[in-house]
Amino acid sequence: GARPEVVVATPGRLWELVSEHTVAHLQRLHRLRFFVLDEVDRMVSVGHFRELTHILNLVQRTPDDDDVADDDGGGGGGGGLRPLGEAFGGRQTLLFSATLTLPPAAREANAKRLKKHKPLPDSSGSSIEALLGRVVLGAKPKVVDLSRKQLVAEKLEQARLSCVAGEKDAHLVLLLRERKGRAIVFTNAVSALRRLKGLLGALNMPVLVLQGGMQQRARLKAYDRFASSEHATLLATDVAARGLDFSGVDYVVHYQLPRSSETYVHRSGRTARAAAAGLSVVLLEPSDAKDFRRLLHEMGEDDLPDLRIDRKPLSAIKAAVSLAAQLDRQQHRERRDKANDNFATSLASEMGLPSESEDDADEETELNARRAERQQTNDTARLKAQLADAMRRLEPSAAKDARESGKIPKRPGKRKRPGFS
Repeated sequence: GARPEVVVATPGRLWELVSEHTVAHLQRLHRLRFFVLDEVDRMVSVGHFRELTHILNLVQRTPDDDDVADDDGGGGGGGGLRPLGEAFGGRQTLLFSATLTLPPAAREANAKRLKKHKPLPDSSGSSIEALLGRVVLGAKPKVVDLSRKQLVAEKLEQARLSCVAGEKDAHLVLLLRERKGRAIVFTNAVSALRRLKGLLGALNMPVLVLQGGMQQRARLKAYDRFASSEHATLLATDVAARGLDFSGVDYVVHYQLPRSSETYVHRSGRTARAAAAGLSVVLLEPSDAKDFRRLLHEMGEDDLPDLRIDRKPLSAIKAAVSLAAQLDRQQHRERRDKANDNFATSLASEMGLPSESEDDADEETELNARRAERQQTNDTARLKAQLADAMRRLEPSAAKDARESGKIPKRPGKRKRPGFS
């Protein structure tokens, strides 16, 4: 079979192929000349990538005499583990991470999250020490630290967009309307992602979704659509914070504050890549104050500047967002009721029983059910009409304000991407 000189794989898939013993080439990982681990802080953290431990054991295995003599042998053999740099003329091991050397406050916070029941490590240490406890290295490793005092990219602009309680959705819509281009909106929970998708869809703001529970095919489709679109919004959980290389992302939005400074760095790293400019915006309402102060402390920052943005359309946007939220809830109830009815009918059919429509149901009960259904349909139609009217009132004023500010040409033509404030 094929004997590629370079293999790029996730730990899970690589260990699956090794375990199947169908690719003899992969049974000799102890003969590697170069071994590279990317996102190494994530890979060696507690509870992640169990398969990586098996791979490390195989890479560091001391082969028996038969295995050394027979270059086509399998992966069996005796002996213990050897340091990664002492195999077959020396192996170079490269470990990469964007957050391997976090500030002391961030390291301490991460240690508390991972080991709440254990003492904190010495404050002078870092995740490198934890890494060395899992990866056996032959000599003292050389650390090449390319990070600066500021953990994020040099051309990344960081800002906060503050709002009063209950207006985070309206400010997100304001931001997405004000700043065209390609944006990633991060949430912590899938439930928040689903709610935002329905809300923005009702406002005629189509979005793409990426979260860990999606099938691989669906994830790849969302990735391809976003990567090929000049103007698009991707709603994502932290599954998109690492390992995905989206070129030309104009800005990222932290709709919900990340749970750690490490996650903030990775989220923000989706923009301002390859020496390009980018923007990272934190949406804040009063209930976020405590977590925001904690994040600033971990990052070694005093504060983030306020994002300069035109708030003139905000009043109209709030009205439209309120109607869109009502419409989304109404349509959700309709889908839920329809699903419940279909389930009841299907269950009755499987049991050989008559459905409610065929049963001797009370005439008044059936009449009330039909009346409620008509009312629900009328409420949906009313909300759609009100929302359409709100959107019509919003568009002219927004376009007028934009033309007066010089951001939209008065004559038809190709729209330029607005710069960062």
